[in-house]
Amino acid sequence: MKPEFHANPVLSTEVHLTGHHFGCIAVAGCGNSSIVGKWRMSGSDATVWEFKSNGAVLVGDVSGRYRFGTQDRIKIETPFAITVYQLKISGDHLVLEELGGSKLEFTRISEAQR
Repeated sequence: MKPEFHANPVLSTEVHLTGHHFGCIAVAGCGNSSIVGKWRMSGSDATVWEFKSNGAVLVGDVSGRYRFGTQDRIKIETPFAITVYQLKISGDHLVLEELGGSKLEFTRISEAQR
């Protein structure tokens, strides 16, 4: 099944998935707990994304939810969009790649930087 992509100014792409199953019900125990924490987006606006262990996410000042799917995917839902990304974490580097190809890159904010 191929997702439909629609432009969205907040998360850059809104994805409508029909029939796609995200098998993870509880975030703890499936997925990648190393995502928990604050991440600064690369680029001019340097928005901070904060992933909490309870499945909450804060994108700048917009609250949402996240959960892990299959094949290293993460689904992020805000009041403005539902977006699915391919997730790659290597140490303090996070890459969220939209299924359509564009990438968001982040660096973890350490406790000392907060």
